[in-house]
Amino acid sequence: MQGHFELNVFKPLIAYNLLLAMHILSTGCRAFAEKCLAGLEANRARCGELLEKSLMLCTALTPAIGYDAAAKLAQEAYRTGKTVRQLATEKNLLPKEELDRLLDVRGMTK
Repeated sequence: MQGHFELNVFKPLIAYNLLLAMHILSTGCRAFAEKCLAGLEANRARCGELLEKSLMLCTALTPAIGYDAAAKLAQEAYRTGKTVRQLATEKNLLPKEELDRLLDVRGMTK
């Protein structure tokens, strides 16, 4: 029955190591915030450009133009380097207002 009492002897050591690990983690988080995150700003223009070039926008067009047409549009956008919006406009797939409504990224995230 002696084995049941051995854990009690090590509880202070377990608590010490837990507190030490928490201290190291919190110090690391503070250093990361000060050295890496402080003053970091998103490049809004680049983010908008990447969103416009994203092929996932074809997913939003699928209910309006169908899966096959959206897949072909995505493939052509990938092949040509044009945006989904450019290609959809060139091909007159949808009226401009509806295209803008469907490809509104802010509206998708709300």
